[in-house]
Amino acid sequence: MNIIEKVKSNFDYMVSCRRYLHEHPESSNKELATIDYVAARLKEAGIPYEIVENGGLFGFINKGKEGPCVLLRSDVDALEIEESPNNLAGPKACVSKVPGVSHTCGHDSHMAMLLEAALVLNEMKEDLPGSVVLMFERGEEGTGNVAFLFRYLQAHKDELPISVCYSCHTHWNLPVGKVCVQEGNLMSGVGSFRVTIKGAHGHGARPDQANNPLDCFCAIYSGMNNIRLRKTNPFTPLTFSVCEVSCGNRVNVIPAECFFQGTYRYFDLPTGQTYRENFKKLLDTECGYYGMPYELKEIPIYLPVANRKDTTALARRAVSHYLGEDVLADCEPWMASESFGSMMAQYPSVFAFVGIQNEELGSGSGHHTPEFDIDENAMIYGAAAEIAFVLQAMEEKPDFWQSFTPAFADCEDLIDYCSWNAIVDHP
Repeated sequence: MNIIEKVKSNFDYMVSCRRYLHEHPESSNKELATIDYVAARLKEAGIPYEIVENGGLFGFINKGKEGPCVLLRSDVDALEIEESPNNLAGPKACVSKVPGVSHTCGHDSHMAMLLEAALVLNEMKEDLPGSVVLMFERGEEGTGNVAFLFRYLQAHKDELPISVCYSCHTHWNLPVGKVCVQEGNLMSGVGSFRVTIKGAHGHGARPDQANNPLDCFCAIYSGMNNIRLRKTNPFTPLTFSVCEVSCGNRVNVIPAECFFQGTYRYFDLPTGQTYRENFKKLLDTECGYYGMPYELKEIPIYLPVANRKDTTALARRAVSHYLGEDVLADCEPWMASESFGSMMAQYPSVFAFVGIQNEELGSGSGHHTPEFDIDENAMIYGAAAEIAFVLQAMEEKPDFWQSFTPAFADCEDLIDYCSWNAIVDHP
């Protein structure tokens, strides 16, 4: 089968899906109409599906059929960003019709590509020696909604014995017509913190009669640097940034509280765990020394996106065989984060980048910027790569579980570690 030509024959369908979704974006936790749209497209194609409350939607091709069970995933949420009507070169083909909300990360194209892949795979389902699970994930942009999908997969693991997972993301700095599938680190894990230190206010003339939380913060900030230098492996990258400090507003009044927030990012899960554990110890130690209680709120944690050698090799063979070796490209790891890292921690998985950069068209602005845009031709290669991966996996029938061990014994352990409970208990 010439997958590229097959996808090109349905190009108008992909474009119409992408443009509708782009013009009607919904931000995280609000994607009800988006999920309804996806469900309607699957129903039209005769693909069974189930909506998971707060989590998203699962579609099924050949559910229960013997053979490899391949999961393909797309995120669905938009961002609370006011979109510019222009990209880097001029007017965009379509613009959000919802003030202050836009698909300026490419999730609209992710959905369109997966819907197209679903159409093609469903047309050939009688010849597929296995099954396909289509996962449309709500709230990818830092909410933890994926917890509901993990719980669904665990509850239905006997009828959905996932063999391998595949997902992709558009990439602003990769040319159109290229797909990056490379071994190792692709996107960083991230931990976020919001800390309030509670001191005692007083007059600047008598600091001895007050308890200045800024003194405590300075000790904590210095200690955060020391954790990176003294506790983490220098050969595993880790960065941290304190991006806001709020402490007082008068020239001669010592404040009662100091608030700070920021993130730490890493490519190696044990390195992230080490930093997190030592940061919590640091807060206990310094706040205890200064006699100040504190409150720590952790924003949902996302795990690193790192490709295994075996799943990467399978995906590269798929792209080379069905799309052509010249489509494959390498790119620099990206310090942004992605919820698919949690899937990679629990299931054999692979992650790919799909190039969208076209200087003439004006696509190539960074993700999460008002000028972000895609060359819609990129979707041809993204959808084709998804189809190719399924076909290659079903032809080779690899058993990745022989060498794969989940990072967490149970999905509830994963949910707890990633601090998703606060989100999933109060959607």
